[in-house]
Amino acid sequence: MAGLVVRVATGEGAGRALMERAERWITGQGCSVIRLWSSSTRTALHRFYEKLGYTNIKTQYSFGKSVNSKSSSVLEALIPRVDIE
Repeated sequence: MAGLVVRVATGEGAGRALMERAERWITGQGCSVIRLWSSSTRTALHRFYEKLGYTNIKTQYSFGKSVNSKSSSVLEALIPRVDIE
């Protein structure tokens, strides 16, 4: 398993080049499938992946609940901070 994070799209092809390089590397490792995870709010990124030939295969929600006052800051740390595109 490998990870990669794309933060900001510039429209200059850097994301496409990064993904193409990652796909070549993954293929070279003998893998036949790439699976991505992306926050539900990153709709522009979803369209980018679809343009590259990726298909949305699953929609998932993640839930959390603080069960005492000391754990509320722990739960807050788990909530991703993303810009809605």
